[in-house]
Amino acid sequence: GVGKTTLAKKVYNDSSVICNFHIRLWCTVSPEFNTKSLLIQILCSNGKQSRMDEELKNLNEHELLHKLYQRLKTKRYLVVFDDVWDIKVWNELRISFPDEKKGSRIIFTSRSSNVASQVEFGGKPHNLVPLSEKESFELLLKKVFGNEDCPQALHGLGMEIAKKCRGFPFA
Repeated sequence: GVGKTTLAKKVYNDSSVICNFHIRLWCTVSPEFNTKSLLIQILCSNGKQSRMDEELKNLNEHELLHKLYQRLKTKRYLVVFDDVWDIKVWNELRISFPDEKKGSRIIFTSRSSNVASQVEFGGKPHNLVPLSEKESFELLLKKVFGNEDCPQALHGLGMEIAKKCRGFPFA
């Protein structure tokens, strides 16, 4: 793709972001998501997986939503929902994310501009666009040669490779 997940990971793992949020949660959402499983994934993302996982499986969706709300309500949190295919995910989970004016943030990555435009949480979508041929070529040069110069004899081949990538950084 154009780098949505990569950009979100860069933000999520940035040292200033890590210092700024009490809780950071990363949640990969499958096209066939299950609300209860997703809630358990989110609640277990603090590292106490096995013991907590069993405890949470015995709770119903409403109890899980409440547990997540309680965990977040006094904290500044950053949550990334990666690869969201359907707005239904947000509609079912949004009541668990308190807006206590503490500077919390939620990031969604999605292939669907429809999903992005329907999410309402005080922000607006940032659409990533493919790289230009020139940007693709510059990225290729940086990845292949680092700080070294590209030999003139390889410029043509490099431009052809960049063109074939059609602006997608990971092609």
